[in-house]
Amino acid sequence: MTVAFEFNGKPYLLPQGLLLGENLRGYATGGYPDTVRMIDGLEGVAQDWLGGALALANTIEAVLTGAQIEPVRLTGRAADAAYAALLPLVHSADPSDEPPGASALLGALRARLGG
Repeated sequence: MTVAFEFNGKPYLLPQGLLLGENLRGYATGGYPDTVRMIDGLEGVAQDWLGGALALANTIEAVLTGAQIEPVRLTGRAADAAYAALLPLVHSADPSDEPPGASALLGALRARLGG
């Protein structure tokens, strides 16, 4: 399901929003330890990115269930968690005929957070 995000005042639509939320929840609760270790070893990933993972997963869930209507705003620990969780998820560019999505968001986060 598509989830709207906002980072540095710019909107992003992620068709894989549900998957991102599920992955974040899994990472935060001890699931996928091999993936977490891999993410931890990637350049630019904040040491404490897992600290924002569960809160971000909860916010994504609130958007998906309609409890929150505004986009998910990525700042601080939420931005760190989104960056880390998008790294293994994004494998291709966004379609040129669609609004900026996961690839564009990862690029923006990388430019601000990952160096």
